[in-house]
Amino acid sequence: MSITGTCTGGGIIDASCYPNYATGFSGSVWQNGAFGSNGANVNSTAYLNKAAFVDPANYTEGNITRAAAYGLFAPHNADLDVSVRREFPIREKIRLQFQADAFNVNNAVHFAAPGTGIDATNFGTFSSMANSPRKLQFSARLSF
Repeated sequence: MSITGTCTGGGIIDASCYPNYATGFSGSVWQNGAFGSNGANVNSTAYLNKAAFVDPANYTEGNITRAAAYGLFAPHNADLDVSVRREFPIREKIRLQFQADAFNVNNAVHFAAPGTGIDATNFGTFSSMANSPRKLQFSARLSF
């Protein structure tokens, strides 16, 4: 994840603004446990600690790394997909093929990265999924 902030660079460094590490901050940047634990709503619970970051002074650049500050990475995203195919010979040169595909078989929810702008109201909250819900697809093909 790339954490961003708000800065004034006089038009020189305004393209990307990266904050500073907050001096004296200790503890974990992740907060409030696992996603959705203890009945928490992932859309309104901040899972990143805003106190770990500070906007840089005007006309300066922040000192955090451009990616994975404090070792922050977005949640993993891995789906289980299955495909089954069977071909039946009808005549010498005619074949019928059936296929069934299932995407995200276990219908797992994987969140996209949380809001990463430290001055935004959605900082540290999850607002979207990184994957799609379960999908099934069936097909038939006649080859001659």
